Amino acid sequence: MRSLRHHVMRLLAGAALLLGALIATTGPAQAAPAAPTYTGPLTVCGNSPIPAGYVITDEETTNSCGGYRLYYLTQVTTQTSLLVCGNSPIPGGWVITDEESWNTCGGYLRYTIQKVANQASLLACGNSTVPAGYVITDEESWNTCGGYLRYVLLLVNGQSSLQVCGNSPIPAGYVVTMSNSWNTCGGYQLLSLAKVG
Repeated sequence: MRSLRHHVMRLLAGAALLLGALIATTGPAQAAPAAPTYTGPLTVCGNSPIPAGYVITDEETTNSCGGYRLYYLTQVTTQTSLLVCGNSPIPGGWVITDEESWNTCGGYLRYTIQKVANQASLLACGNSTVPAGYVITDEESWNTCGGYLRYVLLLVNGQSSLQVCGNSPIPAGYVVTMSNSWNTCGGYQLLSLAKVG
């Protein structure tokens, strides 16, 4: 009986040593290589989500999308301006500068969009997002903004005072010190801002 117990103990000790050796010689688990990311032009059905970094540049009817239009997508990489359909997502850091009727955008206007690269001033249609760091200083009727006013945007560079339209973002660190009626702010007041701190 004692020899059987002794024999089992030796077997268990040997198994433990073998398992330890296997663990020691097997390195950490390696992740499978990631699939390469596709970066070329794409065509997708209109009910598909638009991948981040892509814009809709053209549309057409098709029989292969279950009643949806076929979208032609372009990846935004090094371009500084693009022509996109009005139902396209507008990438962050871009503004709409022009709009026109276009027969291959499925009834939507076609937008000209421009990349924002810290220009001192920009012109953007009123349906465009005001980029971070900019304020609206003037608004005017413009026949190529699809019925929207055109904004004059100014890059804020720590000026001690600013005058902005009432629908402009107020930069951090500024307070409103006065407001007046102004005929070039699209019906909004003209705000006087002062930098504090």
